[in-house]
Amino acid sequence: MAVSVAHTVRLEDDEAFIRIISARKVVPSAAIMKNGSNAPVPSALRLQSRRFLWRFSGLAILLGLLSFQAGEPLGRALLPLLRAELGAVQDTFRIDRLYLDRDGTERVFRVDVGLAHDIMINGRWFKPDPRGRATASTLLDNVTLPAVLVIALAMAFPASRSAAYLWRAASLIPALLLLWSVDVPLALWSALWGILVDALEPDRFSPLLLWEHFLHSAGRLALAIALGALVGSIGLPRSAYRNSYPSPS
Repeated sequence: MAVSVAHTVRLEDDEAFIRIISARKVVPSAAIMKNGSNAPVPSALRLQSRRFLWRFSGLAILLGLLSFQAGEPLGRALLPLLRAELGAVQDTFRIDRLYLDRDGTERVFRVDVGLAHDIMINGRWFKPDPRGRATASTLLDNVTLPAVLVIALAMAFPASRSAAYLWRAASLIPALLLLWSVDVPLALWSALWGILVDALEPDRFSPLLLWEHFLHSAGRLALAIALGALVGSIGLPRSAYRNSYPSPS
């Protein structure tokens, strides 16, 4: 809002009067701080950002603590799905066992495999041997920590109505399954394949090993953020980040 303020100036040489019209912006009374200063209150963008950070931090801490208790039951529940996918995406290795184990203080998914059929690497043929076995592992935290980030991020965004949170909660299930499916089974497969490649053909180009490098180079974090933001966009109010100041007229 703008108002016109008239200033009267007297010119002594000819006793004439002129009126100088100027416009100035008036700070709305609601924007005056309680201490009497004219400093405006934080805009809607700042308020929404602070609320988002508080919600995200609270959810991340709560879910992180919960993951220490629920991590192993979740890992056990996922074992059949992970084994089925690992068997479906590759036929090089025979999966003897996929289980939860401990590596020092760390909880890990561990897989024991053998060659499923004859393979040729670098011009050499290798035949399966019942006595031969390879093992690979990946951290259970690679399941729980990205899940904490996805859930906290998705539920921290504001929503235009309460029903949006229910839709987000339902959407988290396929989002997390997708995240886990492109991580744990492929990480185990790439670790096993890397054993052969590193020993027999270290210069070989492998998209699978590139994917493993991506996951270890903050790729898990990027995927979790992308999925969390995607789910969090469900029911996001259009006016959530609209500036609270009225436009000048």
